[in-house]
Amino acid sequence: GSRAPSLPVTKLSYVKEMPMFTGIQLPNHQKRLSDIEIDRLKALDPECIRSYTYTTAEQYSQVMDVVSHPIFIVRPGLNGRIRSNEWMDNIWNGTQLLRDWQIPFWLNPANEPNHPNGPYRDLGGYDQFYDDYGPLVGACFNFLPNVPLVSPNLAVMANDVEWAAQCRPLFEQHKYIGTNAYWQYDNHLEPTWGLRIKLFREIYPDKEFVVLEIGDSTPDRSSADRAARIKANLDYLRLFDYVAAASIFILGYDDTAPEKWPEFVYDPGDLAEIRRTGYSLAEIQTKVKQYASEYGIDENIAMKLVSMESGFSPFAVSSAGAKGLMQLMPQYYPGVDYYDPD
Repeated sequence: GSRAPSLPVTKLSYVKEMPMFTGIQLPNHQKRLSDIEIDRLKALDPECIRSYTYTTAEQYSQVMDVVSHPIFIVRPGLNGRIRSNEWMDNIWNGTQLLRDWQIPFWLNPANEPNHPNGPYRDLGGYDQFYDDYGPLVGACFNFLPNVPLVSPNLAVMANDVEWAAQCRPLFEQHKYIGTNAYWQYDNHLEPTWGLRIKLFREIYPDKEFVVLEIGDSTPDRSSADRAARIKANLDYLRLFDYVAAASIFILGYDDTAPEKWPEFVYDPGDLAEIRRTGYSLAEIQTKVKQYASEYGIDENIAMKLVSMESGFSPFAVSSAGAKGLMQLMPQYYPGVDYYDPD
């Protein structure tokens, strides 16, 4: 009974204009978004939105009314062992509305198959998953040939790197490699936590990536502090030209487990801060050349120095505490915004 949203032609042929899409995941198991969730969507205005095959027409209509250029990343509303026919039926039926409305979407055909509580723990691990998932990928290519596929995102710290390596022949068939980024405390820029994508990049050096879930689960952390670390993580990911999209984990509460989700919920003001675009690698390199010329420093020397010191990351922090592009020590440069390239 929900109406199809009124979409200008520019939305249907939307081409990415930013180095990286930012996104968010819709809440689970509810027919419509609350007013609070609508406010959060307005504040973030995400380029991509992770939805489910059971996301309702009403939810899609609500999103399209307030989000300017959404591309949906759809995951099946099924859990457990993958059965190709059952999962393909779920995917086909669950994306019918998007296809009818001509709304762009990508497909993430499976979620965290390596999860410690998942079925493949007792079914031979990645070998059985590989055998189960292969036919589903083939069916997706046959029935949805023009839909970009995002490989299953793997649960962190659950042999995810080993799974990614073992499943490489299968995952490389996808347009994008899906990953997750979770942390506690101040691990949001650590390669083994918030920047775990670096480990997967070593396995898939020629692929583009989608970070499907970004979450800070530090106990008793305020929304503003959580948002600041999320933003730092997203700004860092923008430096990598191989990251196509990155999504904050959750928009609102999951009414099936309300006690679980508060740590992932953000105030609208904090979401607006997350949304502010960071610097791309090309912009940072341009600034280095600009200031080198202004202060009479050889451009090539300046570029090599910044590359060696921080790898062109304004968020780099050394083990000794040096910060920013030029790795300044706080005791010698107090009061400086070390993470601002200017």
